Amino acid sequence: MELYGSMLVYLFLIFIGGTKYRIIISIILTLIFQDSLYQGFWIGLLIADIIKNYSLWRPFKYIVIYYPALILFFYISSYPNYANQDFLKETVYSFLPDDQGFGGGYPMLSATLIFILVISNNRFKKFLSQPLLQFFGHISYSLYITHFLILGSFSSWFFLILNRSIGYNISFIIVFFLGLTLTILASCITTKYIDTPSIRLANFIGNKIINLKPTRQLKKQ
Repeated sequence: MELYGSMLVYLFLIFIGGTKYRIIISIILTLIFQDSLYQGFWIGLLIADIIKNYSLWRPFKYIVIYYPALILFFYISSYPNYANQDFLKETVYSFLPDDQGFGGGYPMLSATLIFILVISNNRFKKFLSQPLLQFFGHISYSLYITHFLILGSFSSWFFLILNRSIGYNISFIIVFFLGLTLTILASCITTKYIDTPSIRLANFIGNKIINLKPTRQLKKQ
């Protein structure tokens, strides 16, 4: 999904990115893809365009808007949209309307909110620019890819072995830190030898395609 979504965005930028109607088209695509997680790509594209070329995000700088939006983010960011309504009625989300059938639902809304809030607040940007957070941001995609593989293999296997002899709590603590360490190491290796070279290759191919467009236009003339 991420690969196909990236391709859709890239094609959009090639064929529609230069038109003055791109904002309207982005909104239409967001609505068309509302029943799919691809909706997130169009929301991201729309926000990026607004931030770069307009000032519609500036109201989020004001405290009266920023902090309520931040509180709303913390509230809905852990909304379990996979759970059924009977379960949700017993939680703090009981009075929220059902978000089924609207793409990513409340998790999508929370991702959109945090994106806008980070962009509109310099203190937030400075906090996220700390070296440790930048490091995790650099390996974040590899971390996302590898963590479940390690949880479902090494961590599960080692936990079952330890749990027989030293109990649940100590086993969990040991496996948590070992699994976290192994995941970070695997993510560093994956980032260095797979993710980074792939990005360079994609940029190379993309630049070649972009450079071909003026050449084709000249030949037509």
